[in-house]
Amino acid sequence: MGHFLLMTNIFVLAAPSLNRNALMAYLNAIPDLKLVFCGDSPERLFQAFTKVEDGIVIIDLNGDQAVLKQVIDEIKLINPQLKRVVISEGRKTQSQIKTWGADEVL
Repeated sequence: MGHFLLMTNIFVLAAPSLNRNALMAYLNAIPDLKLVFCGDSPERLFQAFTKVEDGIVIIDLNGDQAVLKQVIDEIKLINPQLKRVVISEGRKTQSQIKTWGADEVL
């Protein structure tokens, strides 16, 4: 009987930065995670997760609230099974982001 390893699909939408590099290094070190996408293009992100059933999308858009809301709305529309985790600065915006449909705000 074979052993099946359940992998969690991970998608990262973030601008190139040291923070993104550190996040990628951390995620790549976890054996149960499969990095499917890492980039700063929402359009490419949407293309990447149309081919999977579930996973986690980590979003860090450096305070661009209008784009963030659009991205969350589009993720919910295209693939509502994906969990949406947003990295945000400031407590004030965290509660607002939750109302937009983020599952977690860090």
